[in-house]
Amino acid sequence: MRRKDVDLNDSIRDPGLEPEKNCQHGEIRQWVTWALAELSPEQRAVVMLKELEGLQYREIALVLNLSIGTVMSRLFYARRRRLQSLLRPIYH
Repeated sequence: MRRKDVDLNDSIRDPGLEPEKNCQHGEIRQWVTWALAELSPEQRAVVMLKELEGLQYREIALVLNLSIGTVMSRLFYARRRRLQSLLRPIYH
């Protein structure tokens, strides 16, 4: 199993961008951080392992001692239901 440390700030910030773009990225980072905090601990765990750690469904299931179906369900509801609605204001 692989694990890589990812700093959300570093993964979004690009020093080559213009200051205005960096400011926009900072605002988006704040929204994403807030939205992740609004997820249930169970949903947040699968989202973090999938999106930030890059684990596959099978790996997430092993780490969290869940079925693959449960991992897929939690990801679906976290992404489509919660995060999409929470982040809607920044994409209109």
